[in-house]
Amino acid sequence: MRFLILMFLVVTTLFTSAQNTNWDIVLHPNLQNDEAIKVAIDDLNKTGSKFNIQFDIKQVEVFPEGNTILIDIPGKSNVIQKLAGELHSNKLPGKDGFRIATKEFNGYKTILVSGTDVVGAVYGLYRVWDRLRVFKEIPVINEIREPKLKVRVSPAWGRTGADGNTKEEIRNALRNGINWVSGPPVLDLIDWDVEPEK
Repeated sequence: MRFLILMFLVVTTLFTSAQNTNWDIVLHPNLQNDEAIKVAIDDLNKTGSKFNIQFDIKQVEVFPEGNTILIDIPGKSNVIQKLAGELHSNKLPGKDGFRIATKEFNGYKTILVSGTDVVGAVYGLYRVWDRLRVFKEIPVINEIREPKLKVRVSPAWGRTGADGNTKEEIRNALRNGINWVSGPPVLDLIDWDVEPEK
């Protein structure tokens, strides 16, 4: 019995250490201080910690060694353009859209998250976050996505918050691709013990 327990612990330790993965995140210079990007990376780190995955923002001038996520937007970031190289495709998504391309270099994954704007880059990061939650690792992702609707409204938040005035409402809006956070239900504007006809 002790032998079985010992074997279980050894296999679990080996599996856990094999699953421990670090990812470098290389940002377009215009994104380094963006709050929405910081929120998305924070969500990646919180979810990644459950699976022994850590994300670190790096400043690089040469291609990083290891797993890397490149976050790009239009604006000619020469460093990322060099790093991304052949990951770019000719097709560009529309407004608030993004493309994600994955390639292996020297046994490590490089993922390019390229947004048409800052919002697209954030939505692309949340797509990586979504895949991490599903697969418990970052899989190969190759896709182009763009919102089908120009206005994407959240359901009413009820009496506890209105018009995106809490950090959690804004975080949920970013996670779900919502660009208009609505306030409380209209019927709640009148107390229920009042007769509207009067």
